[in-house]
Amino acid sequence: MLLSLCMIVKNEEKVLGRCLDSVKGLVDEIIVVDTGSEDRTKDIARQYTRHVYDFEWVNDFAAARNESLRHATGQWILVMDADEYAAPGQQETLRKKLSGIKPNQPLGVLVKIMNFHGANGEHIHESSGPRLFTNRQGIRYREPIHEQLTSPKGEITYVADSFTLVHTGYTVQAVAEKNKGQRNMVILQSMESESKLRDPYFCFVLGNEYYNTGDLERTYSYYKKAMEQVDRSAAGWYDHLLNNISQTALKTGRFREAHQYISEGKQLWPDRVDYHCLEGTLYEGFGFYQRAEQAFQECLRIVDRSQATGKAYWLIEESYGQRVPREKLAGIAKKRGDLQQMVYHLTALLKLDRQSFASLRTLLRTLAAHDSTDSVQTFMSRMYPLSDPKNAYIMLRVSLLEGLGELAGVYWNACQEHRVPLTYEDELAFCILQKKEAQLLSDKQIESPLALLASFVYSDSRYAALASDQNGLLDKLIRQLSESGAEEQAASRSSDEYALLTQLIVQLLQYGYSGEYEQLVNRFADEELLHRLAEQLNALGYENIAVELYSILLDNNLLRGEGYKELGSYCFLNGNPQKGLQFMVEAVQLAPSIKMLGLVLENSKGLDTSEFMLQFSKWVKLDEIPMHTVELLTK
Repeated sequence: MLLSLCMIVKNEEKVLGRCLDSVKGLVDEIIVVDTGSEDRTKDIARQYTRHVYDFEWVNDFAAARNESLRHATGQWILVMDADEYAAPGQQETLRKKLSGIKPNQPLGVLVKIMNFHGANGEHIHESSGPRLFTNRQGIRYREPIHEQLTSPKGEITYVADSFTLVHTGYTVQAVAEKNKGQRNMVILQSMESESKLRDPYFCFVLGNEYYNTGDLERTYSYYKKAMEQVDRSAAGWYDHLLNNISQTALKTGRFREAHQYISEGKQLWPDRVDYHCLEGTLYEGFGFYQRAEQAFQECLRIVDRSQATGKAYWLIEESYGQRVPREKLAGIAKKRGDLQQMVYHLTALLKLDRQSFASLRTLLRTLAAHDSTDSVQTFMSRMYPLSDPKNAYIMLRVSLLEGLGELAGVYWNACQEHRVPLTYEDELAFCILQKKEAQLLSDKQIESPLALLASFVYSDSRYAALASDQNGLLDKLIRQLSESGAEEQAASRSSDEYALLTQLIVQLLQYGYSGEYEQLVNRFADEELLHRLAEQLNALGYENIAVELYSILLDNNLLRGEGYKELGSYCFLNGNPQKGLQFMVEAVQLAPSIKMLGLVLENSKGLDTSEFMLQFSKWVKLDEIPMHTVELLTK
């Protein structure tokens, strides 16, 4: 017998069948050790093998895995988790390779593992692991978690292979359902001791678990312990440690340390995109958009060169090659007012991922503001052909969200032709956008913002009763919107009321109700509302209107730090660096941020920036960000 599959499982009924189907024709024997399933896991396993065994869980993965190995009779052992599956088309190749190897010493095979992360598995990173090994040299697992292989017959020799497993257990839903983080943390904390903290790998995996809990300070602390002790040349996981500590240093504001780690990564792997992308992220965080752009463009060049030669372009994160750089480059282009480059990168993003709805919204909004409806529809149909009913609905939804009336009409008709079932919310939003009468259906539920918009546009408070979130907030706002409620003071408004009122006013502008927009701004304008409106409108591409609102606040001595920063950026963009610098000096005193540094220094060439740097330096010291970090990036 050539190959045995060994697994440990618990409550894996949703994924076990997929896993076992993927190894048909690959393995000769399946060993399943169950550690306490309460669902149909064992029943499913028995459809594939008679080797299903119970094992009492003792908070020790190594013990459970070794129990599965004990039953294996093949010359080789393949270890998989239930949330993994073998990529198709590689069974015959692997079996031929294994058949030709006759090892006389412990031998393991490092296979590729493609890990899917995110809400829908939209992020991928590649790792490797010793999932294949010989069965005759006493190879067993040690360590209760993140278990490692060992053999009494000496050091295990490892060879790499292209055989690939796909792992879906890191998606948001999968992690939540299995509560992996809490389980792993309990085991690791029970193991923690002075001797274990002298093990760099233990510190690394403990840092990983703290990262999953969101405790970035502890994460960095354990990664740092691992870095201080690790043998960089011997540790097969050092590439992951360096990537993780670089990202954590960035997220915790340890910019000098991040720069050191990123520089090391660039030296070790100059032809991979990972550390060029992280370098761009570092520069972007300081507002040095020109330097960031160079780093992100280098990522794209590496991808082009690698694809031409058939080589891998990433080390850990595939997204560092195109998705992240293009997202960043699109954002930088927007800040510079370079709409052509912004559209170019957004289009490239959507070619990579048609489900990137944030990019789709931004692209459609930008195109609609500068081109005819026919031109936009023709352009978008290349990526979202209306022959597909799903595309027709996606484009209708985005058009409704962005308040694009003519485009919504095109996509509405396409949905009608395909008989796409539309929701009552879709129909109501379309009627409001087209300024048509709507039918009030009392048995339907709609989101609160749409309920408020319909109540105001149609002067009918009954729409508020359709809101799915009935907490009294809508009724209060509707009273304020009515003549009888006009005398209510802004001081009585909660943050949630401001948020809903702001969204209503923004939607009125988006949907073409400019008179009603001005009416509500004039009636309800106060410091808080104007700041919220300016912020949202600026983000949605209404920069000129946002600047008008910020200017009103400025004239009344009510402008906050973020407003000064936006006015400064606007002046830099529109050829008035002197005025922009003046606004930035005010901004850094009221609401300082790291990004102001690059914004000022890249846009104030030839101007006296000493006052800004003085104020910035005061804040840097107060916030305990080492001044040498600033000096490092301003050289």
